[in-house]
Amino acid sequence: MVDTPEDYRWSSYHHNALNKEDKLITEHELYKQISRIGSEGRKAYKELFTSPLQKTEIELISKSVEKDEVLGKDRFHVRIETETGFKTRRGKHGGDRKSEIYRKLEYQQR
Repeated sequence: MVDTPEDYRWSSYHHNALNKEDKLITEHELYKQISRIGSEGRKAYKELFTSPLQKTEIELISKSVEKDEVLGKDRFHVRIETETGFKTRRGKHGGDRKSEIYRKLEYQQR
C-alpha cells in the first residue's frame, strides 16, 4: 500500500506518532496513558511500526479478512463477543457439495 506509515494519508499515525493534531481522532484510553509521557510515548508508538510483519502474520491477517472475521485468540473473541453482543467469527456453513457424503445425502433427500 505505502512504504511508510506516514505516507498513508488516512492513517492515525500522523496524530499518534508525529503529534499532528487531527480533529477526527478520538484517543483511546490506553493511548492517552502512553501519550502522558510525551515524546517517550510517541517514540514507543513509532517503534511498533519499525519491523515489517512476518509472513505468518500477514497470512493470518489475510485469512481473517477473507473470512470477514476478527483476528485474535479464543480469549479475545470471548471477551469482545461478551462486551459487544456481536459474533467475531463466522458460524459453520453448509457441507462441501463436492464431497461424497454430501452427494449421498442430497440423493437420499430427493
